[in-house]
Amino acid sequence: MAMFRIVQEGLTNVFRHSAARNVLIQITQRSQELVLVVNDDGKGIEAEITSLQPDRIGGGIAGMQQRTKDLGGEFRVANANPGTILEVVFPYSATVSRELSVVSIG
Repeated sequence: MAMFRIVQEGLTNVFRHSAARNVLIQITQRSQELVLVVNDDGKGIEAEITSLQPDRIGGGIAGMQQRTKDLGGEFRVANANPGTILEVVFPYSATVSRELSVVSIG
């Protein structure tokens, strides 16, 4: 459920702020991790937001960051030139490594 909510908020941010035409959502299992990536081709994100300082981020990013922290994961956001990359890495106990889902909207 946490991953769904992070994807939901990531897509909300793409819609509200990026002016993107395309977004790629990937969920991949690698070794002992589950990796979620939301990548858009929009205008990018300001450098001050990528620092993830509490006084620089909005409620959406703060919520995604907290959900990630609650599950022991790592949260990153970066400017992709063009676009923005949101990456969340969760610890995962399964041993089979394979791509679980790739969805392209655009």
